[in-house]
Amino acid sequence: MNWIPHILYEDNHYIAISKPFGYTVQPEGEDQKAIIPLLQDFIGKRDKKPGKAFIGVLHRLDKSVTGVLILSKTSKGQERFNELLKNKKVTKYYLALTERSNIPQEGTLIHYFSRRNEDYKMTVSTSRHSHSDHEAILKYHILSIIDDYQLWAIELITGRRHQIRGQLAAIGSPILGDKRYGSHSVQDQIALHCSFMSFKHPIKHIPIEVKDTPDMNKIIWKSYKLAVLEWMRSL
Repeated sequence: MNWIPHILYEDNHYIAISKPFGYTVQPEGEDQKAIIPLLQDFIGKRDKKPGKAFIGVLHRLDKSVTGVLILSKTSKGQERFNELLKNKKVTKYYLALTERSNIPQEGTLIHYFSRRNEDYKMTVSTSRHSHSDHEAILKYHILSIIDDYQLWAIELITGRRHQIRGQLAAIGSPILGDKRYGSHSVQDQIALHCSFMSFKHPIKHIPIEVKDTPDMNKIIWKSYKLAVLEWMRSL
């Protein structure tokens, strides 16, 4: 597969790409559209590296989610970045589209997540039922409402599996196209995009900001182009 990544940032220790729709981060079964092996192959050929290039996972985006994906190119970089994540020193913002709902323009959502036995879906509750439940927190701001739909800017405070998808669905606002969490809209992808990540480089000790705008040519985002671009400029 002759794959060329859209690189947003790169140095000796990290590479940030714009993750496309339909790609897993790591291989799942015989899935050929997985970022890690494709990026290893790309960097190996580009940099003429002997053997397989090191690419370490730092965070994940679901197969149906697009946007900023940061990966490590060294084990030292991976270890240091994991410490940043552990200490909540990485800022992450997402954009999402949902059906219009009766919710304050901005606020904080707090839920508790647990994993269903054999189902690739999280159970979301407003209270903790067992010690194994994980607290999930996000902050949001409704940027724009057009007809029956609304655009969200979301700051992810914790990093749970399917967190944004599950929390928005739990308040009656499933993300457009996200059939797993109750959306009835007909879309070719779900309307969730990681648009911004920032952190203090744990090795160079300089601030790093990585931005990625959703594909405004996609019908799912097109009506919100002005609101998206204005918000992106404000970051």
